[in-house]
Amino acid sequence: MGILGKIQKPMKNYITLLLLLTVGTLFPSLMQAQSVIQVTADITTNTTWTRNNIYVLNGYRYIKDGATLTIEPGTIIKGDKASKATLIVSKTGKIFANGTATEPIVFTSNQPAGQRTYGDWGGIVMLGNATINVAGGSGLIEGGLLGADATYGGTNDDDSSGVLRYVRIEFPGIAYQPNNEINGLTMGGVLADLFKRNLHGSTRECGDAECFVPSCDAPAS
Repeated sequence: MGILGKIQKPMKNYITLLLLLTVGTLFPSLMQAQSVIQVTADITTNTTWTRNNIYVLNGYRYIKDGATLTIEPGTIIKGDKASKATLIVSKTGKIFANGTATEPIVFTSNQPAGQRTYGDWGGIVMLGNATINVAGGSGLIEGGLLGADATYGGTNDDDSSGVLRYVRIEFPGIAYQPNNEINGLTMGGVLADLFKRNLHGSTRECGDAECFVPSCDAPAS
């Protein structure tokens, strides 16, 4: 028994080490701890969000001043409930969220799993410079957003606000007033073909998507 005991213990350690090495080789993402980053300021310089972090939006956060937000495939972004977190791509900003079929980009609630529900956070608002059918050619988007960064519409139908591809938007939608809300995806002055493929909105209070453009084919509910 004494000899067997001395042999068995190092063998168990060897097997454990071999298992860890195998998991780390086959599934490297499981070996990487994700840091939580609180997003509490507007995005005013070119920024990249990476899959090794979880980003928590707080309040109304604008992409503006010529800045571009790039989001890697597989990245998770959560919206804070208390502050009605919303990501707004202003007319002077861009977003490039290029997920993949196997690594979608997920926007979801910051509530604990099992306690998430519709209306936990705002959603995504995209504002562009395309022609709109509003007197004066410019309008203020719904949802209680104010100021120049909340306007949409212009004269540039070749303008691009970026790309949303293989993006999932979960538990969004907050009503500012009746018939005046932030949807899972709200768009103003943005050309429809920039967003309509591979976009999935789910479990929402105020609708998956709402468009303020001359022609818009929103994703199916």
